[in-house]
Amino acid sequence: MRRDERIADLKMARELAGRGHRPQRIEALLSANGYPEAAEFIDQPHIHHELRDIALRAGRREETESAIRESPLRKSIPELVAPLLGLDQVQSLFIVIVNIVKELRAIDHAVHT
Repeated sequence: MRRDERIADLKMARELAGRGHRPQRIEALLSANGYPEAAEFIDQPHIHHELRDIALRAGRREETESAIRESPLRKSIPELVAPLLGLDQVQSLFIVIVNIVKELRAIDHAVHT
């Protein structure tokens, strides 16, 4: 496998991992798309661990975003704050709250892992 092909494979594998796909799924997708060396490539420990870590982070990000979308606070915070602040400030405040929730979940996950 040429160097530029390995770089392209790694880039595609990282993109798939960023969408939450685990290494086994990435291997299957790459193999199905004409990369017969995918198994050999992904079975390398440093590649496998990197892809697994990226997929785990993507999964946590999706869980956090889903929880925020379903949270009753998502609707009540803007409604409570909107009369006091402008729309841009409410959106900025919500982004800050979302980031705080993400950090708290990451800390909680790190503590329980």
